Amino acid sequence: QEELAKKQAEALKIQKKNDELRAREEQRHLAKNTRVFELPLSRYKRKDDLKDIAACLGLDLNGKIPELTSRIKAHLDSNSVLQANPRFCGLFG
Repeated sequence: QEELAKKQAEALKIQKKNDELRAREEQRHLAKNTRVFELPLSRYKRKDDLKDIAACLGLDLNGKIPELTSRIKAHLDSNSVLQANPRFCGLFG
C-alpha cells in the first residue's frame, strides 16, 4: 500500500515536470518570431533565456550555458546586420 502510494506520487511528480517542460517549449515556440531582447547578451544567465535567444536566431538549443552563450555570440558576431533589428539590437549592448 505504502509502496504504491510512493510510486504514484513519483509518477505525478514526473508528469508535472514533463507538463511544465512542454508548456515552456510551446511558449518558446510561440514567442520566437516576436520576442524582443533588450539586455546585452552578457546579462542573460539563465539557460531558459539563452535557449529563447537561440530559438529566435534559429540556432541549436542543446548544450550547457557556456556552449549556448558562445554559439549565440558567434552568430551575433558573424551577423552584425542584426544590430539594426529592433528585436536583437539590445544583445549587442
